[in-house]
Amino acid sequence: MTPKVRNYLSVLLLSICVVVQNSYSLDAQDNQAQDISLITIDNAAQLNEIDRWSTDGGAINQIVWSSTQDMLAIGHNSITLYNVSTKQSQDLPIDLDFPSIVVDLDFSPTEDNLAFVDSRRLYIWDTLTQEVISAENRYANTVVYNPDGTVIATGTGDAKIYLWDAATLTNMTEFAVEQPNGVSDLVFSPDSHWLLATHVGYYPSLWDFSLLLTSENIATPREILDIGTEIVNQAAFSPDGQTLILSTMSSVDETTLETSVLESTSPNEVRFAREGEPIELAYDVQALTYNLDGTLFVAGDDSGTVYLFDAQTRELLHTIQITDANAESQSAIQSVRFNANGTILAVSTRAGEVSFWGVK
Repeated sequence: MTPKVRNYLSVLLLSICVVVQNSYSLDAQDNQAQDISLITIDNAAQLNEIDRWSTDGGAINQIVWSSTQDMLAIGHNSITLYNVSTKQSQDLPIDLDFPSIVVDLDFSPTEDNLAFVDSRRLYIWDTLTQEVISAENRYANTVVYNPDGTVIATGTGDAKIYLWDAATLTNMTEFAVEQPNGVSDLVFSPDSHWLLATHVGYYPSLWDFSLLLTSENIATPREILDIGTEIVNQAAFSPDGQTLILSTMSSVDETTLETSVLESTSPNEVRFAREGEPIELAYDVQALTYNLDGTLFVAGDDSGTVYLFDAQTRELLHTIQITDANAESQSAIQSVRFNANGTILAVSTRAGEVSFWGVK
């Protein structure tokens, strides 16, 4: 990062440095959903709700942390950059050609560029030059950088996936997904080997990413996922890429969390095999993520509940019930995200609020 970029971002947010222990224990009497503001970790660290931010009434579609600063980008009817330490916010200094709603966004992992889509176009905001470049991408509703930041993938409501050169926004390739519904989310494995797409009310798609950059745009057989007949709403890879957490829904509307572990019988034969019994939940899960070291995974559901699980044992450690401060009622969770060093968990809701939970 250049000094100019560093100086610009430092005005937005003061970095927070906190040490997080690697193992977790529950300091509570039960695992029932309840209003809490404190979780004890190893009896030496605490997870507190440290702040909240809200829109002027509009829903929040997505949140994402900068990879090099503790700065949160919030996508709603615009983009807001929020500083947890100073409790200051700043709207992104860009001008769009028409009123727009940001439906998804993602920071580059290697540069401080922010990619976002608004169902009409794909944009990249350069924090160094403050300039924005864009390309037409009709019906786009999800965007993600690959782990080395060289490629941007977008998925559309008419069931297409586009791959873009992250530096120039040149369209590298595009292809239709053989699913009846559009692409609702895209997830890269940490090593860029896999690109997984979820679809509204349907089965997921999985690709070998290296093949997508050649002329062989062939989807990997779905059997590699070993998910049975369930619909997958959300997915998250562990930081080491060896485990995949899936939020599934069966034909009888049962919501579960399933753990699949990568198995390799030969260099050309791999699969994500289901491990253990599914974790049954009462409401649809709309958000999944791992913490930095992969010891925890977190799920957020339509009832406004955030679940914290031990990633190794899959034990439920605790639940956080998110209540909308204005309506004094529960609000569906839209996104859960850890910051770059894993010390703050941000939780956004459809009611237009973000709550921040810090470990100290």
